[in-house]
Amino acid sequence: MMNRVCMGTLATILMMAHPAAAEPVGRGEKRQVRDALELFYLDRGIYDPVRCRVEDGGEPERTWAFCAAVGGDSSIGGLYMVAPSEGNTGVVWAINGKAIQHIGDGAIQIGDIRQNAIVVTRWMGEPINIGPILAIFE
Repeated sequence: MMNRVCMGTLATILMMAHPAAAEPVGRGEKRQVRDALELFYLDRGIYDPVRCRVEDGGEPERTWAFCAAVGGDSSIGGLYMVAPSEGNTGVVWAINGKAIQHIGDGAIQIGDIRQNAIVVTRWMGEPINIGPILAIFE
């Protein structure tokens, strides 16, 4: 497993490669991101049970993931922006305060041994109006 410094460098390189994550993500990759995020939430005991959804939307259209507790307030959860994979590594950015709180400082790697690595890091790009994005998941 990579350490946080190495993954932070990797996430920075990926952010430069996909500064706006403007391309929609394929169906198989969406399932992979959803499964890896759900496993992350369950392993960390953040939400149990948890449901993560991955949808396209927004202006311009991007791919988003939202994870919330099943049976809880479905408007409270972690919002992520998903970029298409670059080789064997995908990148997901934590967008809202909950997602940033969930991943902690730096970058983390999620997924299991059957999946390609997914690096999750904090979004450091232009501010994003999350209201319309969260409406996709209502």
